[in-house]
Amino acid sequence: MCCKYWISEDDFYIEEAFSINMNTTRKKEVTHIINQNYKTIIKAWHKHFKQ
Repeated sequence: MCCKYWISEDDFYIEEAFSINMNTTRKKEVTHIINQNYKTIIKAWHKHFKQ
């Protein structure tokens, strides 16, 4: 299983770019995890790219 999601910081937009061998339940779990950790993800992104 693998997946990739696009996240927009400006409008809190999360979009699945692709997924391989993932059922709907797993996709929902991933989306839920992203939502729960949104601020942490954005903060880490900025730190990584020094923005």
